[in-house]
Amino acid sequence: MTELHSLLSCLPIFQNFNEVEINETMDKAVCRNIEKGEYLAHYGEVWPYMLVIDTGVVNVVKLSSEGRNLGAVSLVSGEIFLTPSFFDEGPLPASLEVKESGRVYLWHRDAILPLFQKNCDVLWAICLLLARRIRQASEYVEELAFQPVHGRLARLLLEKFGEAEDTQVAREFTLDEMGTMIGTTPVMVCKMLSRFATEGLVKVSRTQFELLDKVELEKMAGKK
Repeated sequence: MTELHSLLSCLPIFQNFNEVEINETMDKAVCRNIEKGEYLAHYGEVWPYMLVIDTGVVNVVKLSSEGRNLGAVSLVSGEIFLTPSFFDEGPLPASLEVKESGRVYLWHRDAILPLFQKNCDVLWAICLLLARRIRQASEYVEELAFQPVHGRLARLLLEKFGEAEDTQVAREFTLDEMGTMIGTTPVMVCKMLSRFATEGLVKVSRTQFELLDKVELEKMAGKK
């Protein structure tokens, strides 16, 4: 079994394909190595592809008319993304930026759509995938509208620590990237981190964060 076969078999959409359809899908795939910092597609561009991440990270980035980054959704290994252009051949509402180098597989709509249209279960799986994306986008908008910056930053830090028992994690993101994730400026992120450090919630160094008061961070994030 090839790596691509294993990758597709783990995705709900392709679990509705038989072996012949899986092999046909593999034959139509375009494998591409991606490099950190490059753009697979830009805002306003017509890019009618389905994207599956093998390795690396691709961010879906939205910019304001003034050029300010309004937020990013990260696509990681094992995730599938069907761009709006895939469905209506219209312009993209966001850009696709490579956050971490790796490898992806691409399918043009003309190559893969006929296979989808033959299988009602696949179309339903796509509907479920889009519903999940819409729900995620709604939750993100609600956070921006109703949760203060310190609460959004607290949530981001807690997500970074996850369920690990280790109280120290590496600083993998710049202030600008953290600002993008929570919908604010790098200056505000810096101020909030300084405040958290002063209040004894986290210890911040150039290379890592150390969690000091998880309970208080959870209260700020609205989890308590």
